[in-house]
Amino acid sequence: MGDGDHVSHSDIYRALGILEGKLDAVSQTLIQKQSDMAAAFDRIRALESAVAKGMGVALACSIVIPILVTALAPRLHLGNTSPPPAAAQER
Repeated sequence: MGDGDHVSHSDIYRALGILEGKLDAVSQTLIQKQSDMAAAFDRIRALESAVAKGMGVALACSIVIPILVTALAPRLHLGNTSPPPAAAQER
């Protein structure tokens, strides 16, 4: 063994300390990424719930509005200038 091949215990401990520091940094990064992902999924879940509620409201409106227009059409005078059939028969 030459002089370049000699490794002391302090060299080994120093290298292990460097590796331990890098592993701690990677571990902290993974923990942070996991919490970021959890927060993103919470926001997505809230957004999907809001979209589902909006779709429910739109569905209800698409059912109720035509019924109301049909029921109120004789009273609304939506461009129809002729009298309703019952009034035309009374003349």
